[in-house]
Amino acid sequence: MSQPVEEKESILPVPPQAGVIRAVRGRALGRGVPEAHTLTIETSAGMSINAGLPWPEGTVPVKGRQVLGIVGPERFDRCPICGDTDATSRDHVPPEAVGGKLIVYTCARCNNTFGGRYEAAFQNWYNGSLGTMRVRGPGAPGSRVLGEVLLRRTDRGPDMLIPISDGDPAAWDIVKSGRGRVSVHRPNPADTRIASVKSAYLAACALLSDIPDSPRGVALRNELIAVRDTPRGTSPSVGRVSASLQIFRGPSEPTPGEVTLVHLPVWREHPYWISFNSSVFVEWPLELGLLVPFLKNALAESSLTSSIPED
Repeated sequence: MSQPVEEKESILPVPPQAGVIRAVRGRALGRGVPEAHTLTIETSAGMSINAGLPWPEGTVPVKGRQVLGIVGPERFDRCPICGDTDATSRDHVPPEAVGGKLIVYTCARCNNTFGGRYEAAFQNWYNGSLGTMRVRGPGAPGSRVLGEVLLRRTDRGPDMLIPISDGDPAAWDIVKSGRGRVSVHRPNPADTRIASVKSAYLAACALLSDIPDSPRGVALRNELIAVRDTPRGTSPSVGRVSASLQIFRGPSEPTPGEVTLVHLPVWREHPYWISFNSSVFVEWPLELGLLVPFLKNALAESSLTSSIPED
């Protein structure tokens, strides 16, 4: 894992409010649905508060989405990332922890390194997690671990922080007192991008049933190998192609295990995307020309209406 990003200490938010969870939709719906995706809480004062993941503000960028193809499993004669012929490790897209499915086989080194160092950050981002929160205050020396905390937006103004792991009892005493300071150890955003790009690249290879030797394909593989080989404890350097790709989370309730190629007409300059769980979208990572044969077949066999990029 890369060095985490630690936010500066800030004054402890208001003391926690007592309440009862009246409804919740989340992990019970299946792996790939964030814990406490949406919930309704009734406070001790009788107020009902609805909360959910903080979606992008303004116009939802997935309006008019068309699914052009479903990405299924594909097996190559070598690792699609590094080219190792011992490609026997099951690789899930997106990461299995967020409901991904087996899409390709990679070598053990690529699969284990990306899974162990970068995919936890993707999972935190996907789940709307702030990471690990620590508190310090009167009555307890040093800082104490409160645990992992989810951020949820409410219909009553202030955002809601929801701890989902057991923390130090002394940390809770500080929180209840309302007289402490907090800091959050957040994963490096570069790790989230790397995991997203890796999944999108593997999905693109599976969709095309090929490991493209195009300029972008070669560049992406070189970038992924470079971050794979970055020494532990060192922040990875995100390559030019990886850094150029648009990545966002949409407002839909996730559909675990769904990996598709979609057309988003509102994104005129970047209309083709790889979609994970119907809720995460990564811009098509390879040359658009590689999609032409696939799109011609897909459009000929369906009633879909979508522009086809020029060769």
